[in-house]
Amino acid sequence: MSNQTFEERLVRDHPAEPLEGHNVVVFERVGESGEKFRTILPPGTRLKQGLLGRLWPQGRFFAVAVDASPDLHLDVNQHVVLEDEEAHRFDLLLDLYYSVSDPHLLASLRNRDPLGLVAERARQVIGRDVKQLQWTEVVFSFTASAQEVLRHRLPELKAFAAGYGIALRSLELGRLLPEEATRGARDTEADLDRISRDERVGMARMESSRRMSDAENLHTLGAADMDAAAQEVREGARLRAAAVDVRISAMKQVAGGISTPDEFRAVFHTVLQPGPPRVAGPGTLPGIHTDGAAALPPATGGLVALLHQVVSATQNVSGSGRRLELRSALLHLVAEVLLEDLGESAVRARYAERARQLFASLERSLVPHELDTLRALSDPVELERSLRG
Repeated sequence: MSNQTFEERLVRDHPAEPLEGHNVVVFERVGESGEKFRTILPPGTRLKQGLLGRLWPQGRFFAVAVDASPDLHLDVNQHVVLEDEEAHRFDLLLDLYYSVSDPHLLASLRNRDPLGLVAERARQVIGRDVKQLQWTEVVFSFTASAQEVLRHRLPELKAFAAGYGIALRSLELGRLLPEEATRGARDTEADLDRISRDERVGMARMESSRRMSDAENLHTLGAADMDAAAQEVREGARLRAAAVDVRISAMKQVAGGISTPDEFRAVFHTVLQPGPPRVAGPGTLPGIHTDGAAALPPATGGLVALLHQVVSATQNVSGSGRRLELRSALLHLVAEVLLEDLGESAVRARYAERARQLFASLERSLVPHELDTLRALSDPVELERSLRG
C-alpha cells in the first residue's frame, strides 16, 4: 500500500544522527513493534564523535528524518462531475503549500500516511463544494468561485492538517476543461467573420424601420382592426421573446468554447472608431454611438452594439484575468435582463453586485466615460431601460 508521506520524502528512515535540512526524531524500540519517543535533533546539531553510539546504540534506537523546509508543495487533482442536468465534467487541480509544524507528531503517525490523509481530505471537502457550481461559473468565473469555496473550507482543512503535525499555509485551485468545452471557439470566430459589420447594421436598421412603421399604423386603425393589431403585437412579442431565447442560447454556445482570455478576445473582437467618446442621452447607456446601431434595443440587433460597449469600457482594465472576470459578469447580467420574468432576481442581483465589486477598485485607473458606462452596465434597472429601447 502506497504511503504519500514517504513517497514525497517528507519523512524517511535515517540513523540517529543530525541531518542538514531535517529534524531527526529519535525513538527507542519497545518490545517487538513498539516505540518510545526520545528526542529531536534539529538541523545543525553538533555532537562529539562517538557520542551517538554511546547514547543510542543502533540495535536499540532508530530515527526518522522529517523535512524542515518552510516551503513544501503538493499537487493534487480530482475528477469532478457537476450536479447539473448535463453532468458536466472537468479535472479540479489543487496546489497545497505547507510545512511541518510538529516533527514529533508527524513522525509518530508516519505509518498512517499523514500527508496522504490531508490530500484526500482536501479532495473531498473542496470537491463537494465545487460540484454545486454552475457550468458557466466553472468556465468563465472559476477564480472568483474558487476563492469563495476556499474562504469557507480552508480553515477546516488547516485544523485537520494540524492534527497530523502539518501546517497548511495556503491552497490554490485550478481547473482543466475537457476538449469538447474549448473546441467551438475557432468555428464560432470563422462564422462571425462571414457576417460583415455593414450587413448587421443594415439588418438592424431595416428591422427598426419596420417596427416604427407598425407603431404608426396602429394609431390609424379602427376599433375592430385595433383588436386584430393587438393580437398581432402579442404574437410578435412572443416571437421576439423566442428570438431572445435563441440568441441567449447562441451566446452560451459561443461562451461555452472559451477558457482563456485570448480566446475571449478572439471571439468578441471589435474595431473602435477613433475620436473622443460621445455623451449618451437620457435613458441610454454611454458607449459607442458611431452609426446609430448602438441605440437600438437588442431585439433589433443592438446586442452587437452592447457587446461593443462592454469591450470598449473594459479594454483599459489592467490584468487579463480581472478584465475577463468583469466582462463575464456584465454579459451574464445582460443575459439575465433579457430573460425578463423567466430569469431569477437573485442571480441578476449577484452578477450586478459582482460587476460593481470588480470595477469599484478600478476608479482611479479608468477615465470618467468608461466609469459611467460600467456603472450603467452593472445597474439592472438602467440596463433594462436601455435594452428595451
